[in-house]
Amino acid sequence: MKTSLIISSLALFILSACSDGANNDLNKAEQAARRDVAKVVDAPEGSMQREKAVIAIRVRENALRQAGYNEAADRYISTAQTLLTDSLRIIQP
Repeated sequence: MKTSLIISSLALFILSACSDGANNDLNKAEQAARRDVAKVVDAPEGSMQREKAVIAIRVRENALRQAGYNEAADRYISTAQTLLTDSLRIIQP
């Protein structure tokens, strides 16, 4: 009885620790998206600097996916798209 209680407690602890790590990864992805979108917004309109910043967003998303962080990539690109749409006043079709 005590052994199963200890194992259950340990499993719960491990799962909660893993959950915190996943949330931390998602939060970092969102922060990175905000930082990267700021580079796009700060660059002069129509400049190569702005194009480079937009391409860098797609490169980072792809790198996250290639590394196996699909949820972080999803959070990153959805945050970036939302912020770009709002910041640059892009109208979604």
